[in-house]
Amino acid sequence: MVPAVRCLELSVIRARVRFILKYGKRNPFPKFQWQKSFFDHYCRGESDLRNHLEYILRNPTKHGLPTDWPYVFSNPKYADLVDPI
Repeated sequence: MVPAVRCLELSVIRARVRFILKYGKRNPFPKFQWQKSFFDHYCRGESDLRNHLEYILRNPTKHGLPTDWPYVFSNPKYADLVDPI
């Protein structure tokens, strides 16, 4: 085995052993819960889907993000990745 890979493997094993020694079988992470304002929704038809897509497209503007902001799908750089509505 390549020494660097073996070193990484041993580091992962040591981290796992330290974690088990510290926490044992109890889970230190909080149980997952949905946000209180979360509501599940199925799109019931073409118009419902269109409303949701328009909401998603308006959201960055609604929150004041510029259209050329690098992390917004409306950035012209990503125009070929977004299907027209």
